[in-house]
Amino acid sequence: MYFIDRALSSFYARLGGRLPRAACGVSGHLGTGDSGLTWQAMAGLGYTYRWGEILGVWRYLDYDLESGSAFESVTFSGPAFGVTFRF
Repeated sequence: MYFIDRALSSFYARLGGRLPRAACGVSGHLGTGDSGLTWQAMAGLGYTYRWGEILGVWRYLDYDLESGSAFESVTFSGPAFGVTFRF
């Protein structure tokens, strides 16, 4: 799946797969706008149990801002984990 906005300032793509109890996915986003360039990528794995689901991903996010601003480049990266409980 992919998406391009009408102003052609953003592009988003996602690819994933699912087995009966497991899932994996990769997504990415590339854009402009108020910043020079913004992009992010995320990859993760999930597993389904009777009581709920667990998910682990790694995300990388990078902003290139206009020169002369307080920060010209900001980068974040790291893991994220989630748990869903079913009642």
